[in-house]
This record gives sequence, C-alpha cells and structure tokens, in this order.
Amino acid sequence: MSMKQDPVPDPEVAQGAFLVSASPLTMDRLSETPSLVISQTTSAFCRCFCWRPSMGFSVAEASNTETSAAAHEETLEAGVGWVHEEAGFWGRCLSHMFPGGRSTKYVFHSGPIPEALKNDERTCFDCIVQKGDVSNEFAGLDPSELGEVQHTHQKVCTNGIVCGAADYRLPCCCNLPYLESRNAKDEVIGRTEYICDMCLFVPKLAIKDKEGVERYRVRPDTCVAGLCVRPRCGGQKGRCFRVPWVIRDPATLEPAAGAEAQFGPQVDGKAQITSLWTGVKRACAKKNAYALNFPSGTDADMRATIIGATMLIDLGFSEGGGGL
Repeated sequence: MSMKQDPVPDPEVAQGAFLVSASPLTMDRLSETPSLVISQTTSAFCRCFCWRPSMGFSVAEASNTETSAAAHEETLEAGVGWVHEEAGFWGRCLSHMFPGGRSTKYVFHSGPIPEALKNDERTCFDCIVQKGDVSNEFAGLDPSELGEVQHTHQKVCTNGIVCGAADYRLPCCCNLPYLESRNAKDEVIGRTEYICDMCLFVPKLAIKDKEGVERYRVRPDTCVAGLCVRPRCGGQKGRCFRVPWVIRDPATLEPAAGAEAQFGPQVDGKAQITSLWTGVKRACAKKNAYALNFPSGTDADMRATIIGATMLIDLGFSEGGGGL
C-alpha cells in the first residue's frame, strides 16, 4: 500500500515564485510558520455603497514577494488557508464614511480556497448587490468544501478611524475600531485595537494577548520628529510609497525581530506587515496583498491575532480609505 506524498516543487518553477506548502495551515502548524502572504481575492474596484461586498482572502506560505499573475494562480491552487468576511448590508454601504467602523467577522479556514471563490479572484469586476452577510459565491456551496475553521476575528459597530465623506473627514478618538480574535472553540485568544493619540497622522495598533496585556505595538516608521509617516520605495517586488507596519516592543517601540528574514530587502528581517505590488491587473481591481513576517518566538494564538491585525489594516486603511 503506497502512501500519498506532498508534491515536490520543480526547482525551475519554484525559483522566484511562491513556495507553497500543500499542508493546511492549522493552529498546530501556525506556530511553526514564520511568514505568510495574505492576498485579497475580492475586487474592490468601484465597489461602494450598496455594491460594497464582503471581502475574501487567500493565504499562502511564501519564500519571497513574487506577486506575478502566475504566482497568484499558484497560490489559489495550493493555498494553505483562506478567509471569508461576514458583514451586514448597511455596514458595508456606509464603510466609505466610517472606515473600519462596520460590524464584521473574518473567518479563517485551513486548506485550499474553494473553487467558487477562485473564480472571484479571477474576476476583475463584478457589479452585484450583495444582500446577505456573506458574498454571493457562497450560495449553494457544500459546507464540506469550506475547510475547518481555525480562528475568527470580529467586532461590533464602532466609529471609524475617521468619519466623514470625500475630503471632509475628521479623525475619531473614541469607540475606535478593533478586532477580537477567537479560536475554533470560541475562546478569546487576543485583540487588536486602533489607538488615537496626539500624533493623529501616525496610525497605531495595539496587539494584546488573551489576558489583555499589550504584547506588541504596530506602527509605521516616522519622520518630522515623529509626526508623519515615512513611506518606503524600492526593494525586491516592493510597492512604491508603501508603508510597512512594523511590529514593535510596546515599551521601547524598537522593531521586533522577524521569525525568519525571507522576504528580501523590503522587510530587512523585521517583524512587520507590508503591502505588496500586486501587478497592474490586480492593482486596477484593487486587490491588496500583504507580506506578514511574524515576530520570533510567538505562539499560535499570538500569530492568529497578528493575522487579525492584518485584517484590521485592510478594513480601516486599504479598503476603507482611512489614510494609507
């Protein structure tokens, strides 16, 4: 009786592309996974008001920041996890006025992304009004195809990071966005909170453990005496004027060492969440991708919470137009 083995990547194909594990990303494996690429599958191009959809993401283990069309296709075919969002109709309609404010829930599944959601990734624009809490692609989907739920990240309705419309927006400093992270048993394992302080133009997140103790402060590098965000350019497959969210010690604000420096010059061995250049087609469809390098020595619960922090960054700043 022969045993089934995971496929071995062809070195010529793997070089310069995603090296994706075929094993589902369970909580047991998460503590041994140094870095991930989280790639949005749902197009946000011209999706506003009643056309604003719930967002979906594919998750892959990666050796670098290759983000070509072929690399994204490989991610879809052999991803280790995926995320779907459950958000109400009115919260999505008003999300452009209150970035990060809507009541929502992100559900992380282990295993490859379902076929129905692969088609969503390959679509540049599909103007359909989503009436329910989850995207229309889930209609009639066999629950056995979804993969086991590993952790969730959820919040109730709050203020946004800013409130207002178009150029008339004011920062909010109370009832701010957050995401509470829970495991498959619905036990709280951590929490990510947006922080408002005197430096209004420098966004900050506090990542807390299940006891409510702040373990990490996530904040971009700054300039002008700490009053402004300092963008970055260049680096292998780097996005121009990207803003890396560096994961720091909450007391000293020194960057935490990354679990493994495998994303090249734009990460520099630091633990961080950084946006990637996704190519012209995906950029026009407003499909974001993030390289996530975990701090060394963190356990599965904290790494799941940091994945939740990535969801909050996308919700409040990339999708909602909160300023970055």
